[in-house]
Amino acid sequence: KSSVMARAVVEVVNMAAPVEAAVAVFSRAREPAILESSRPINTYGRFSILAADPVEVISLVGRDSHEPLGALAAAMARYPGLPGPTGGMPFVGGWIGFLCYEAGLPVEGITPHADRDMAVPSARFGLYDAAAVYDHQKEQWYLAAIDWPAPLAMHRPPVAQRLSLLRERLQAASRLYLDEPPSPYTT
Repeated sequence: KSSVMARAVVEVVNMAAPVEAAVAVFSRAREPAILESSRPINTYGRFSILAADPVEVISLVGRDSHEPLGALAAAMARYPGLPGPTGGMPFVGGWIGFLCYEAGLPVEGITPHADRDMAVPSARFGLYDAAAVYDHQKEQWYLAAIDWPAPLAMHRPPVAQRLSLLRERLQAASRLYLDEPPSPYTT
């Protein structure tokens, strides 16, 4: 892992874009990741995090899936250090993904006995360097992007461009909401 740190750029967005509409817009993007919580008054549970267009995706299927945490650690080592939560926001960029239940079997020393009949990866993670974060408690959108150091910066769109794309997606969500407001009869 490089000793050079990436930097987070965060901006406040004053826009009336419902999270549900933003989820609909982000779900159409490349490799979307949406993190929701049901605990709106909890410290970090009050946030919705929407990201797309990852820098890299690792997906482990079959025999490749025996060391999912090692594979993730190897992928993480290829990138500069990422900033942690900034200004009360729980996420400004980083790895989002999942490990399926079976991915823990090798960690526990258990040999899987059943052949997997589904093409679902046992682990899948994406490195997201831009995200829209909604604070349900403050009813406020934030945009965050990672400002990569060279040479990685040459391989990614500039921070301003990634923030602009996030802003466009929230504007599309706002228009979607105005075109089709939720029915007063839904719960």
